[in-house]
Amino acid sequence: MKEINDRIIFSNVTKEYAMTKTVKERMLVFLTRAKKVKRFRALSDVNFTIKSGEVVGLIGLNGSGKSTIANLMIEATAPTKGRVEVNGKLELIAIGVGLSNELTGIENIRQKCFMMGMSRKEIKAITPDIIEFSELGDFINQPIKKYSSGMRAKLGFSISIQTSPDILVVDEALSVGDRAFADKCLKVIQDLTKTDKTVVFVSHSNQQIKQFCDHIIWLDRGKIIADSYDLEYVLKSYDTYVESRKKDIAAFPVYKKIAEPIREHAKNIVVAATQEQIALVDSGILAISKRKNRKTVRKEKQQMRVYFRVIYALCLSLLAMTILIITMILS
Repeated sequence: MKEINDRIIFSNVTKEYAMTKTVKERMLVFLTRAKKVKRFRALSDVNFTIKSGEVVGLIGLNGSGKSTIANLMIEATAPTKGRVEVNGKLELIAIGVGLSNELTGIENIRQKCFMMGMSRKEIKAITPDIIEFSELGDFINQPIKKYSSGMRAKLGFSISIQTSPDILVVDEALSVGDRAFADKCLKVIQDLTKTDKTVVFVSHSNQQIKQFCDHIIWLDRGKIIADSYDLEYVLKSYDTYVESRKKDIAAFPVYKKIAEPIREHAKNIVVAATQEQIALVDSGILAISKRKNRKTVRKEKQQMRVYFRVIYALCLSLLAMTILIITMILS
């Protein structure tokens, strides 16, 4: 079999999302590809290559584009411009991704493995190992909508490592749950790298990056700031940048408005509470608004049903016309 050196290639990748407010706008964008609607650019002309056997750390503040890159890798979304090439079987480990809330843990194991193309015999053989590694015990027979975020992460990781992927993408999944299980997962990941597997860490933990990664990519506001094998230099620069952003909090009235009530009660969590807000505001995707009431949500759902019925009727009409035309031509 031909050896694959380049596992993941991003070439001039740009990803934009339509910033729609109503169901009607979303349907118009979907049906007509409307260009006048406001768009948010999550990634801008991103280029990088990840080679076989590398352990890569993706770092950046919230809203920098890390999860967008992970979604592009698993083909959950397509790039607006550019090309994404993935060579090999890829598994994404993120909290709840690929898991169905209404199914039990054991049912989710079967469903996910089946979707990966495994036979019933193969699924039956690896199921005990998945259950043992997950440490979920009797909870494996409960619907995962009752699971905590840590339990979901345990189940997702346990399934993914048992399916022997060529590329493993870990998107903040080890940041939840207990420390002992996270350490056990990191040990498994370390063992995977010895077998020429590729691992991508999406993480805010500098310690994990230093301990396991040999390649680092720093993203900020959808652009690559650094793509390097010099982890110490990049992480030092990143820490300096994060500290400077913390000092800039007071310069923005909206940050003051968010931070002041918290500062009065718990000074030690002001930075943590506002850091996520900073990245979201700077990315242009944070709107401080009131939560929609139930009546509005119900109305939007009704509109969605009407739109889909119209589309369904149009499709049936088009199909009928096509059949009629073909029949006339053949006769």
